[in-house]
Amino acid sequence: MVSPSNTISRYSDASLVVAPQIGHPTMIKNSYQKIAKERSFRVELWIAAGKTNTVRGLTEEISNNLNVYPLLGLEKKTLQSKRGRILSVCPLEITEKKFKRLKDPTILDDFLSPSSDDQISGLGSEPIHRLIYDLDIFPERAYLYRCLCQVDLSDECIAYLEHNNFLLFDLVQTFTDLPQEIRELPHSICLNMRNSWNDLNFIQISDLHVSRRNDYFLGMIKHNLRTSALKSINNLYNKTLKPLIDKISSSEKPLARNFKENSLENRLINPNNNLRLFIKKANKLACEKKLDFIVMTGDLVDFCTSAENHLSSLPEYRSFINYEDSNWVRFLDILLNRPLPPQNFNYLGIEPSEELLVPIYTLPGNHDWRISHYNIQSIGIFKKLGLSRVEAMNYREPPATSPLSVGKKALMPYFQYINPFLDYFIKLGDHTFTFLDSGPESIAEIKFLLMADPSTTGFSTEQLEYLSLIAKKFIKNESSELSESNGIHFLLSHAPIVNPSKKKVMKIKFLQSLNLLPKFRLDDFKASKLYELGENDPRSDIDLEYRSGTISQNWVNTMGVLERNNLIHLAGHTHKWREFRLKRSDRPTKSTTGYGKMILNPFAIYWDDYTKLYGKTNPSFFEENRPFLLQAPSLGIQNKELGLPAGGYRTFCIRNNKIHQVRMDFVGKILSVENSLHKDRTNSNDNQSK
Repeated sequence: MVSPSNTISRYSDASLVVAPQIGHPTMIKNSYQKIAKERSFRVELWIAAGKTNTVRGLTEEISNNLNVYPLLGLEKKTLQSKRGRILSVCPLEITEKKFKRLKDPTILDDFLSPSSDDQISGLGSEPIHRLIYDLDIFPERAYLYRCLCQVDLSDECIAYLEHNNFLLFDLVQTFTDLPQEIRELPHSICLNMRNSWNDLNFIQISDLHVSRRNDYFLGMIKHNLRTSALKSINNLYNKTLKPLIDKISSSEKPLARNFKENSLENRLINPNNNLRLFIKKANKLACEKKLDFIVMTGDLVDFCTSAENHLSSLPEYRSFINYEDSNWVRFLDILLNRPLPPQNFNYLGIEPSEELLVPIYTLPGNHDWRISHYNIQSIGIFKKLGLSRVEAMNYREPPATSPLSVGKKALMPYFQYINPFLDYFIKLGDHTFTFLDSGPESIAEIKFLLMADPSTTGFSTEQLEYLSLIAKKFIKNESSELSESNGIHFLLSHAPIVNPSKKKVMKIKFLQSLNLLPKFRLDDFKASKLYELGENDPRSDIDLEYRSGTISQNWVNTMGVLERNNLIHLAGHTHKWREFRLKRSDRPTKSTTGYGKMILNPFAIYWDDYTKLYGKTNPSFFEENRPFLLQAPSLGIQNKELGLPAGGYRTFCIRNNKIHQVRMDFVGKILSVENSLHKDRTNSNDNQSK
């Protein structure tokens, strides 16, 4: 039976540090000269406690039971971080606070309360939101405390910071009455040595789709293929039908032919491996002082409960999720490079990795809301993983009884061990990053859900009020006009706000059936192509539908907030590399929701490959033509339709508060189906030329 209070119950009624955490670390900025002189820094912690706790008691607990460990590079043997000498935490000031709702107009007061110098150095933070209290994420702890603390640095920390841009710390909490228990909050504090945030580098990754079973696929499938009856069928096919099929292989699609010729090891896409590869790349960039932090825009895991967990389909399991039984364990295992647990078959094809030593900021996606697993044989999922149907049938797991069941309880381990916020913002110098949860799949948009292009529930009015409050405080000046001295302002969510699909206009379809109109591809409506055709205003929303697979609530209102505040929106969800910009228009177009309602869109939408066209050669384009809406391809899963390798990530370089460079890179396999297909086409062309 699953414990209703989940793994937090192990700590009895002890007070717990709930923030910062690995997915929402505290970023402390200081110059090396100041740190070397003062040899200490101050940090804010948020503690949830029961009614019997007092400020005096919490002061003693922090002094006696809370410590930090500096992460001083990587151990050569384990490739895990080298933990330095333990450092004590000294409480300076403890204040009782209230859990605040997102719509509370005073929600930013705690952030604004420190002096401007303290704010610049990283003090001032949001209180934990009321949602955590309402969901009983930390049971029996209804009281919230803000704790200003000081950490004294050791010589090894000062020496490390002399040659590195930042230093991460683990928070470790012990318990006087529970000596056997430890609560670890890894990578929850970052001490950054930049003189100012006018210059910074960050990376966006999205749609990681981490799960335990990703690491099981190759070993289990190869093991079962050696022993199953399907192997006999496969051998019979190879001896009888395959020779006949090979004779007509010249008429076979190249992609399918290459699929057969590539080995399973080369074809299989393990999303976990792409994260492992990315971590090595990120650590290298950080060592070269080219990366400050990473933002992860959702679908961090593929689903919450592990597929092998026999409780995943039981109703009582959907109410309470144990951290140990969730894919959030594997997510943290990979980030911290912890050893894989033993299994009754060999792990195969696991990429060697290392602990991530770069701070991250996380957001949930629709998959993170999913409680239980789905079978990979359904709706062709196995194809996205590079598997044949026979191979997919040899991965055996319990039937998926509720593959689309969702709930906030699926995020319980996320709140407890990764990030206690659904919506939040960070401010680095003049730059703001607002993270909004776009929710689970929207059942109301049933049409898009059935088309396997699901919309999410999207942004509530409360979320947009929160975004507008942040814009009012930090983006606009006193005259309510955009300030020229402001930095760059980002909105981050999992679901995109615009996403193109073809409009089903009967007249056009009829003319195309008579060959009186050509059949268009989506790419034909990119601005650069429309310019080539002589269009003076290359907007694409007249011909394309931009509502499918986006947000179901406040669609136009959200675009309005983007346009008024010149935001750059970073999203994922579609697994596609697509980039758009908005401009208010006096010629509105009509869009259709997934439930058939017509709505007016007052914005012209322009689509093009802006990163390719301007990201390196003319980055000022991103300054002069905001707002932008940028979708990121999946880090975990390859998009074969668009010919993209797996492992996509987008890099932003900011200099003097201006975008200096935008770039898209990939860490996916060099030997992919697409690469093989490209080689075959090249060889074919060479043969024809000969």
